[in-house]
Amino acid sequence: MKNRSLRLISLLLVSLFAVTASACGALDGYAAKVNGEVYTQAAFKADLKAQRDNKVFYDTVRKAAGTTSSAGTISTQISNDWLTNVVYQLVLSQAAKEKKINLTDQDLSSVEAEFAQSTAGWSAFPKSFRAKIVKATALTRGLQADIVGERSPSEATVEAFYTRNADRICPSQKVVLHVLVATQPEAIAVENSLKGGGDFAAIAKAQSTDTGSSAAGGSLGCLAAGSFVPEFQNAADALAPGETSAPVQSQYGWHVIRVLPASYALLTDQVQQAYSQIAQSTFNTWFQKKLAKAVVKIDSSYGVWANGKNGYAVSSKPAPKVRELPAKNSGSQGITGATGNSTP
Repeated sequence: MKNRSLRLISLLLVSLFAVTASACGALDGYAAKVNGEVYTQAAFKADLKAQRDNKVFYDTVRKAAGTTSSAGTISTQISNDWLTNVVYQLVLSQAAKEKKINLTDQDLSSVEAEFAQSTAGWSAFPKSFRAKIVKATALTRGLQADIVGERSPSEATVEAFYTRNADRICPSQKVVLHVLVATQPEAIAVENSLKGGGDFAAIAKAQSTDTGSSAAGGSLGCLAAGSFVPEFQNAADALAPGETSAPVQSQYGWHVIRVLPASYALLTDQVQQAYSQIAQSTFNTWFQKKLAKAVVKIDSSYGVWANGKNGYAVSSKPAPKVRELPAKNSGSQGITGATGNSTP
């Protein structure tokens, strides 16, 4: 399983966990305390209820989590994950304050647009609930930019990264391209077109039946050992940079293969992915250290905070039950929500 910290930037999981921390009121105990900052039981139950009551969203979450709870109930797994990520977001929001991370309207509107496009049932959440999720996500990204160095790295930054790490990103230093067609006569026609000076990328876009690579001019990226079926791999490995194969048959059809010397221009997507992975790893290492130093208390009725095989997390108590608040109390919760000890 992936380390829980890796899920912080997942749009689905971040959208689950709105942080609604507040001072502990006389009639409200805490669900979690992080370095003295309180997330109340009422806020916890209200957040669970907001999720549960958004049927489209909650059905999607239940399926993704593989829970067996019936519709309209909160599973222990989802409850534990929720409270875990509330702790994560409190640690992050405190770090953002320390580092004086400032958010622009563009930061917030960009995140809002992403959630609207990618999260089922997003518009059905209360506006205040959505705003808290958006702010928490934007703060996380701001922190990542501060820790890693750039929020949106420039082309020059990523290209310089490739120059320093070219042998690691593409050990063979060869990029492989192909045109895939159904029959040998079609492949021979492609071969003849190339011999006559035809542009490989243009031919791939127009004729290749491999829709995954044709839009990229036939590029399959770095030629790595064991990446392709044997017939294709052997033919590609035998080519020197700049050479083109005769037609090669595989289970997918007939290929005309070309190998080019690796370059940033030919490997841009792969380089950007590698850059992002290293940046994420750097951020996760920093975040794990912050979690290790944080003083976290979880109300015993909701679980315990521990560093397990999947990282720091809350485990394992039954989910808190939720019911409607009387109307006269709803204004004190931030989100018109729920508290109490019985299900509706």
